Amino acid sequence: MHKGIRQSSSIAYLKTRPSNLTILTNTQTRRVRFDGNRAIGLDTLSGKTIYAHREVILCQGAFGTPQTLMLSGIGPADHLSQHRIETRVDLPGVGKNLNDHIDVSMQFGSDRMDLSLARHQRLDRAFMLMARWLLNGKGPGAGAFFSAVLFHAFEDPTLPELEVFMTPMVIEENLTSGDNENAPLLQRFGKRLLVRGRKVAQPGVQIDINQERPRSSGSVKLTSDNPLDHPLIDPNYLSDPRDLDELLRGVKVMREVMAQPEIAQYLTGELGVWQDARSDAEMIEAIRATAYTGHHPCSTARMGPEKNPDSVLDETLRVRGIEALRVCDASAMPTQITGNLNATVIAMAEKAADMILGRPPLPPENPLANTTH
Repeated sequence: MHKGIRQSSSIAYLKTRPSNLTILTNTQTRRVRFDGNRAIGLDTLSGKTIYAHREVILCQGAFGTPQTLMLSGIGPADHLSQHRIETRVDLPGVGKNLNDHIDVSMQFGSDRMDLSLARHQRLDRAFMLMARWLLNGKGPGAGAFFSAVLFHAFEDPTLPELEVFMTPMVIEENLTSGDNENAPLLQRFGKRLLVRGRKVAQPGVQIDINQERPRSSGSVKLTSDNPLDHPLIDPNYLSDPRDLDELLRGVKVMREVMAQPEIAQYLTGELGVWQDARSDAEMIEAIRATAYTGHHPCSTARMGPEKNPDSVLDETLRVRGIEALRVCDASAMPTQITGNLNATVIAMAEKAADMILGRPPLPPENPLANTTH
């Protein structure tokens, strides 16, 4: 957040548009175009071909990039042949190793609406929140909805297994879950501004436990050879029992935190499936019932050593076996990272720009070297 606005790459980099940048809207890629083994451009759904002077860089994310690579004949040969796509390079790692930060949501009720962000849900209060933000970039609208974030480590303090978000209201994060909840007219309109799900926000505290480095991994596969067909995404959550064990430990720790009198005095108890979950088996069922995506997919076209058959990219983000084709997005990450992906992807793009331009690496730097304690 900077001056009340969540930063994006557009806001941070494109306030003044570079003269060598052209943005095409309503344009979808069909496949990469080749001349022999060299990428020379992109074919679009409209039938137009966009040619590259030097190289093609795919930045379509952990789902779009492997889909485009496979539609272009780059991926697992057996899977491509199932969809009548001629294999240009057999790279079995394309679409494999899908990683995400699975999120488990615990909800605690409260009768203190005055302490909850849910109070801004009424239309008049939502309007005041937005007006304050528009006028001076301040107020609750200028910050993140969650009020605190902690990283929790069980084994190694330098590698926390969990990232926990604490939000001072209870909301339904799954936008398609349940029926639309009836609410007074003003609150119904205000809900559209504050939360976008089908449920009305309630006073309370929501604890979201993000698992930082799950062992379970999934896949992205083609539905067909039609670029308009969404790919088949299987996150394969909780397939490794160690992930459940780790999340179970996290739930128990957060119950300890929320039982402390400093915060427990404002709570009326756990809500939903957590209300009666006391045994390990019951808590595991509650984890399964409340887990959903942390919206941090990565590693589906990952970078790695040539000897690893799952490596899709080399150390300069070039697609193995193809000339003049790179990938620069979260799909290139070798593994999941401990934290949110946005800033890391931007840092990756900065590094990629230097590599493409042939700039030498920056000298090593220790940010703590001149720190005094």
